[in-house]
Amino acid sequence: FGNQKRSFNAKYYNEFKWIEYSVEKDAVFCFCCRIFGCSSTDNVFTKSGFTNWKRLGTKFSKHSKLNAHAATQTHLINLSKMDGHNSSKKTGNILCQVSNAHKDFILKNRSYLKTLIDILLYLARQGIAFRGNIENEDSLNRGNFLEACKLMCEHKPEFNQVFNGEINYTSPLLQNELIGMCAENVRSMIVTEIKKAGSYSIMCDEARCHKQEQMSLCIRYSNNFKVFERFLGFINVSESQNAVSLVSAILSYLKVLKIDDIPIIAQSYDGANVMSGSKRGVQTLLREHYPDAIYIHCMAHRLNLVVINMCNHVKYSKTVFNTLEAIYVHFSTPKKKNKKLQEVQKQLKMNKLTLSAISDTRWVCRHKNCKAVIENFSSIVEVLNHEVEEDNDRDVSRAIGILATIQKTEFVVNLHVMHFALGIINILSNKLQIKTETLGH
Repeated sequence: FGNQKRSFNAKYYNEFKWIEYSVEKDAVFCFCCRIFGCSSTDNVFTKSGFTNWKRLGTKFSKHSKLNAHAATQTHLINLSKMDGHNSSKKTGNILCQVSNAHKDFILKNRSYLKTLIDILLYLARQGIAFRGNIENEDSLNRGNFLEACKLMCEHKPEFNQVFNGEINYTSPLLQNELIGMCAENVRSMIVTEIKKAGSYSIMCDEARCHKQEQMSLCIRYSNNFKVFERFLGFINVSESQNAVSLVSAILSYLKVLKIDDIPIIAQSYDGANVMSGSKRGVQTLLREHYPDAIYIHCMAHRLNLVVINMCNHVKYSKTVFNTLEAIYVHFSTPKKKNKKLQEVQKQLKMNKLTLSAISDTRWVCRHKNCKAVIENFSSIVEVLNHEVEEDNDRDVSRAIGILATIQKTEFVVNLHVMHFALGIINILSNKLQIKTETLGH
C-alpha cells in the first residue's frame, strides 16, 4: 500500500469495531468520530486518516481511551448512533421496518380471510346452516360457522391470533357480505360462460318465502355440446305479480348482469295463466323483446299434472290416496302413536315408516307413500289393532275406519297397482328433472 512496506491488517476489525479503512486514501478512520464526532475529536481519525502502520495497534488503543472517543457523554451517544446505523443496514431504517411490518400485517390478514372464505364455501357447498341459536362465548354450540372457526384455531396459530383479537370479521353482517361476494364471483363466471355460448334459455318459478314473493331465475346454455343449467338468483316481486311486472323484473335483472343483449331462444315456466297465457302472459310479453324465445311448459310439471288429475278422477286411486293421507295424519299426532309404530317396526325388523303429506307440488310423494305403506303394512295393522283393543284413545274411531279400509282386498290390490304404475311414471319424472336432459334424448 502506497510507498510503505507495511499495510493495514484486517485483524484489527475484530478488536476495534469502530475503525474503517479507505482504499483510496490508504488510511484508517474512526467511523464513530468521523460521522458523529464533534470539534474536540482527533482530526487524524476524522479528516486526514491514520497511516503509520507500525504504530497502528498502539494508536488504536490510545484513541479508544480518549475522552472525546469513549469518556464523554457525547461519544456514548455517538456509539449508540453507530450501533443504530449498523442495525439499520441489516434491518433497514424505521420507515423500512414500518413498511415491512405493514406488509406482514396485510399478508396475515389475507391468509386469515382466505381461511374464513374456505370455511364459508365449504358450509355453502354442503348446504349447512351458518348461524346458531345462541352465539355468545358461553354457548356450548355457537353455530356451524363459528364452531368451524374454533376448530381451525386449534390447528393454525396465526388464525387463532386474529380470530381471538378485537376484530375477527365473523359478525352476521360480515358473514352475509362474504357470502354475497362469493355469489357475485360465481355469477360473474356464469355470465362469462353465457356470453361465450352466444344464446341461452330461461326458467322461472315463483314462490312465497318469509312473507316475500320471490321469483327464482335459472338459465340453460350449451358449451362444446354440453348442456349446463345454472341458478342465477332470486328476484323480489312482492310489489306485484302480474305478467307485466314479472317481465319487467326479469328484463331488469338480465340488464344488471349485462346479458340482456344476448338472444334468449327458449323460456320455460309452469302452467299458471300469468306465466303461460297466450295473449298477456309472461311468455307472450317476453317474446316482444326476444322473438325467438319459444315457450315450453315444464315437462316434469305437465307429467305431474297428469298424475294429479288421474288420482283425483279415478275412483279407486282417489280412495287409495285419501286413505294414505289418513294414515299419515293418524300417525303424525300424537308422538306416542308414532313411537309405538316404530317399536313394532323394530320388532318385525321392518324399515322405518316415512310417510309425507300428499302434495301437488311434491312430484314423487305419492309413489313414496305407496311404497312406505306396502313395506310397513304388517306393523301398521298391528298398531291399529292394538289401539282398537285398548280403546283408550279419542282417535280410536279413526283407527277403526283406517283398519277396516286397508284390510279390504280391493284396497290392497289398488295400492299395489298404483305403486307399480307410479313407479314407471316416477322413472320418467326423475329423468325429466335431470339438468342436462334434452328433448333430443
